Amino acid sequence: MSGVGEWIKIKVPLGNYELRYDSGQEWYGEEYLFGTGTVCAKADQEFRFYQDDTRIMGHTLSLIKQADGNLRTRRITPTEF
Repeated sequence: MSGVGEWIKIKVPLGNYELRYDSGQEWYGEEYLFGTGTVCAKADQEFRFYQDDTRIMGHTLSLIKQADGNLRTRRITPTEF
């Protein structure tokens, strides 16, 4: 878990991934997430991590809502999370 304004770095095995995340004001733990204020979302695109001839290709994501941002998401229910 990461707090407001914090960065985390996660190494993942090569492959295709979908991004689902939750957010809210106060963390209550993995069972209750952010309580009744939990907002769950899923990115509209998959993220591919692969190796070409000379390097490993991946993604850097910023989960900060931005005007004209390019990460399209949709809300999902906690059961879809």
